Amino acid sequence: MAFFLAMSEGQEHVPFALAGTGTLNTLVLALLSFIADLKPSTVIFAMEEPEIALPPHTQRRIADYLLKETTQAFITSHSPFVIERFEPRQTLLLSRDANGTW
Repeated sequence: MAFFLAMSEGQEHVPFALAGTGTLNTLVLALLSFIADLKPSTVIFAMEEPEIALPPHTQRRIADYLLKETTQAFITSHSPFVIERFEPRQTLLLSRDANGTW
């Protein structure tokens, strides 16, 4: 099975896998969001660095969606645009000591 998409009107359809990392990340999130909307109380989002290849406004929208529409979300991120959306009490900084323990 192959998926093709066009990024704008009049553009040729390209294979899904060739659309670009940012587009793929956004489309996967859109599909997962659609599934989550079907059963909102049973979904936990876990995302590793959702900011990869996404512009700042999209990163903020993803963080806002997770805060408003999900019951639980676990996110790892280095992006200030994602981190700024969370209150300090919602943020946990993990680090290891010289022995490799948390």
